Amino acid sequence: MIYHLFEFLEKYDIPGPHLFTYLSFRAMLTSITAMLIAFFIGRRIIKWLQIKQIGESIRMIVVEYPEDDTVEDSPVKTYKVINPEIIWRSEETVEGNEGCLSIPGYVGT
Repeated sequence: MIYHLFEFLEKYDIPGPHLFTYLSFRAMLTSITAMLIAFFIGRRIIKWLQIKQIGESIRMIVVEYPEDDTVEDSPVKTYKVINPEIIWRSEETVEGNEGCLSIPGYVGT
């Protein structure tokens, strides 16, 4: 079908149909190769990745807060921490909203 489209474009001297046939062939070949890899060794790759992640503990927190609490619609700053280590803890508590990264729109206090 793509062949007939490019044959039609060549009749009207539209430049570049040979380039598109080359790219289309490459794209199709890549897709077929990816499917064959997934079909024949996909389960083994997934199992290997699962084994590599067992026992790996990753803790992450992302906090967004306004630059100035007194100004409405103040620009938001983002604070990201990966594998934090708590070295000091205050007795003071602060209430706020907390959202779930896995389920967008799911928020609690």
